Amino acid sequence: RDSRSFYGVAVQLPMVFAEHMTGFLMPFKTIFQMRHFYTFFLFFLSSVCFYKCCRLFTENRCLALLGTAVYILNPRTLADSFYNIKDLMALSLCMMIICFGCRMLRDMKKRDMVCFAFFGALGTNSRIVLAVVIAAFLFAAFVQGIAEKQVKRRFLICLGVGCLSLLFYFIMTPGIWANTFLNLK
Repeated sequence: RDSRSFYGVAVQLPMVFAEHMTGFLMPFKTIFQMRHFYTFFLFFLSSVCFYKCCRLFTENRCLALLGTAVYILNPRTLADSFYNIKDLMALSLCMMIICFGCRMLRDMKKRDMVCFAFFGALGTNSRIVLAVVIAAFLFAAFVQGIAEKQVKRRFLICLGVGCLSLLFYFIMTPGIWANTFLNLK
């Protein structure tokens, strides 16, 4: 089996769509600049998510800003945020999964659950190992439900979020449409 079929391109599709809109006649310089901007923009969004997580945990704006500055100003990460469409995308998506996962654990709002499932599927599409992050948050949500004595309700929520994440993953990964269960295995 070709291992490339297990890594989707859903994160890169908006750039391909933009190139398609011009009939694939866009100059190479414009294509590269557009992709660099897109990569950095997603990293910027992940920085906002990182700040929100720091703010959630520390409840201190200065510490959250300091932590976010360390996240952004790491020389390797900052340099890669302009061009690395694989690894930095995975890092950015992982941070978004963590952000919405923490929000989901805190409030259990439907919006956060849907965002967690969507970004979890998008991250898993980018790097399959990010499915572990989804599983960890769902397990934490279930354990939290046990502590709050809401086992049945929390189990159903976790099952629903997990199934929604699988549905999103299925939709954005055409490589598994044929022989779905075999490819998911």
